[in-house]
Amino acid sequence: MIEFADWLSRTRFLYLSSFASQDFVLNLCARGVPALASFRWNIDDSMARRHSQAFYEELFQRRSIEDALFRAWNRMFGQYRVDRVWASMQLVMG
Repeated sequence: MIEFADWLSRTRFLYLSSFASQDFVLNLCARGVPALASFRWNIDDSMARRHSQAFYEELFQRRSIEDALFRAWNRMFGQYRVDRVWASMQLVMG
């Protein structure tokens, strides 16, 4: 894991469209990845794809990472309240 974190040390933002343990996320940030988004628990692949699509659609509107993720959360909440996928994504910034 340390080698992977060191390899990503020049990355400005990392979006993991899967579950990542809190230790993994914090280790990446401690190694110099300034911003990282990942799911806090396992979710269905199709929901991960929908969330990723919502996030990148917002990001490509020239929004900040924080704003794009906030808007993606809102979109997912509006469409999938029962699923809780909207609450799974975390943004960690170092």
